[in-house]
Amino acid sequence: MCEVNNKLKILVKPSLYLFLLLGICLLLYGIKNSKLISTKPTIVIYDKSGNYVSLINESQNEDSYGFWEFDEIPERIAKASIALEDKRFWNHPGIDPIAIIRALFQNISKGIRFSGASTIAMQIARMQKPNERTYVNKMIESVSALCMTIRWGREAILKHYLKIAPYGNQCHGINFASRYYFDKPSSDLSWAEIAFLSALPKAPTRMNPFTRNGKKMAIERGFLILRALKNNGDLSEENFFLAASQIKAISLQPKKIRPLNTLHAILKLEEIIKKDYVYYSSLKKTIIFSTMDLKIQDIVEKFSLSYLQKWIADGASNLSVIILDKESMNVIAWLGSSDYFNSDRGAIDFNNSKRSPGSSLKPFIYAHAFERGVIAPNTILYDTKKLSIGIDNADMYFLGAMLPRQALANSRNIPAINLVKAIGIDELYLFLRNIGLHNNLMPAEYYGYGIAIGTLPVNLESLMCAYGMIANDGIFKEAKFFNEQRISVPCRIMSSDISRLITLYLADPLARLPSFQRMGSSEYPFPVAIKTGTSQGCRDAWAVAYSKKFIVGVWVGRPDGKSMNELGGYSTSAALVQKILFFLHKDEVFGFFDLSFLKPEGYEPVEICSTTGKPLGRICESIFTEWLPKEKEYTTKSLYGMEDLIKEGYLNNKEKKIKITINSPENGINVLINPDYPYSLNTLALRATTEPKASQIVWYVDGRPFKITEPSYDVRWNLKPGRHAFQVYIPLRQECSEVVEINVIGAI
Repeated sequence: MCEVNNKLKILVKPSLYLFLLLGICLLLYGIKNSKLISTKPTIVIYDKSGNYVSLINESQNEDSYGFWEFDEIPERIAKASIALEDKRFWNHPGIDPIAIIRALFQNISKGIRFSGASTIAMQIARMQKPNERTYVNKMIESVSALCMTIRWGREAILKHYLKIAPYGNQCHGINFASRYYFDKPSSDLSWAEIAFLSALPKAPTRMNPFTRNGKKMAIERGFLILRALKNNGDLSEENFFLAASQIKAISLQPKKIRPLNTLHAILKLEEIIKKDYVYYSSLKKTIIFSTMDLKIQDIVEKFSLSYLQKWIADGASNLSVIILDKESMNVIAWLGSSDYFNSDRGAIDFNNSKRSPGSSLKPFIYAHAFERGVIAPNTILYDTKKLSIGIDNADMYFLGAMLPRQALANSRNIPAINLVKAIGIDELYLFLRNIGLHNNLMPAEYYGYGIAIGTLPVNLESLMCAYGMIANDGIFKEAKFFNEQRISVPCRIMSSDISRLITLYLADPLARLPSFQRMGSSEYPFPVAIKTGTSQGCRDAWAVAYSKKFIVGVWVGRPDGKSMNELGGYSTSAALVQKILFFLHKDEVFGFFDLSFLKPEGYEPVEICSTTGKPLGRICESIFTEWLPKEKEYTTKSLYGMEDLIKEGYLNNKEKKIKITINSPENGINVLINPDYPYSLNTLALRATTEPKASQIVWYVDGRPFKITEPSYDVRWNLKPGRHAFQVYIPLRQECSEVVEINVIGAI
């Protein structure tokens, strides 16, 4: 007998050591896994009016949303969450022995896994470290739950559970689920809504509230939670019947879907937020209202698709649009391409793609030339072949002597290139860097004087910010998508007077003659400053315009780098910009809203001659009211001295007079309108000749500019009843034809 006892002692002793070792290992494992872990909170983006835009997580591959913190757990939510999930939560140490015994008995008696006995702490352990559901893993979860409860306390455990528990559709945490399903904070939930949400963690996939069967299952379990609350004395009988009736007819918010036309904007927002996610998540602002307006975004998409359809036949295949609030530089609309999915390389955000800007950088060249004192408003610039250094104007014409206002508004290449030479390429390059148009990776010589005509690639966003600097009195601000966005401190780049001068130049329709006709895509019934640009070969067409309230920019082009068929910024992008600005200002009565631009304070208006730059004191063929510095002698400057130009043969000392003859219509004739013809076919041919031949002529009808053309080319004018006068001028010269008058009879 003693020998048997000794053998038992020998067998039992190692077994005890083994169990003790296993227990110590389990305890150490439980202590190690007793941390409360969750990812950074999801940020929800709405537009300025509260319309859903997107969800943004810290990780690009994160497929779970939520994890919003609690300040204090609402008492009703706490009671509903443990009513069925963990009835004895406040009494057990993290594991419920009664539930475990009951689960073992039920599982053994039924021969299948019928009951799990998982407490809330055990569920946290499983959510933080998912494993297959086996008895061994259940034991590990139990030890971890025990250690968690001892380490953190029951209240912290419940708060963490309510933060990370799954509520279906990749939602985690009741705070996030409350916003996702009911669009309200969890503290505002009714008893019915609380019970409905508290039911979901039991089986979040099967109880998907957006499916008919899933919602039915969630309502049934929610009803059981309400009954348990009533039985526990946490819910009065009156409130129970009210909540029971409400849960049967519970209504959810529609499933949140990202608007397809904002995908590029969403990617931009993700880039901004993820670059500094720790900062944005630390703000505890899990909901961000962006500055975007989805209604305007929809309108912009509609306009863009409509206009692009017209241009496709001539080679345009994509476009992008940005609308900013002028003063705040808030992004109102951001259309990165015409169609993210179907258009030519539509997944590319062309608002951030660097392309040749054509002439759209010229305002900054003139602005810096003014700022550095290289030119003044009455400086005479020369648009002549001899000064072209091998670069011609886009229209192949030369307009001679002109003021900076005219040279910029007409977008003449030769004066702009010579301004770059006068400023100095390195100094101009540094200025363009200061306003965000490049990152200084290449030396200035790499781009050369061609910066004036588009050799320096830019993207639409940086171009818009640069124009915003001019629009905002010389103060540079970055564009921003939401108020909390961290951006550089606004800084002054140039004086307010110079920025206002440039604005007035870009907003002057008369200064654009003769290169750009009146009543076209660059003219508005209210003040708008606009500049277009077209890259070499018509690969890119740009337009940026700003009113007193908005800045609108459009790029149109071909992503493959091929040329379009003579589509430029004036004929495409400017037309779309005009359509958008008309819409943005549609509700304003111009008699009651002052939309005029500010005048430069240190300047005063003076009538000067556009070919000499001198104040009027003799007959002048072209007069401009120009803003000149106050209390200064109005001496005429010239970027190149007139005498030197004559000496070098750049200008003729004596210019021949040009004789202009109108060949059609004849003076004094009567013209009948044919009532059987449509309006478009009731036209009259306008024809004129010049001697010697001029490069361009301007037709005036009833005293207003009508069309710019070459001599001998026919121009068609639509007939209108009444008496009409026709006259022809040579651009920027004093010669003009005799007035021809006709009488149009009939009705249209």
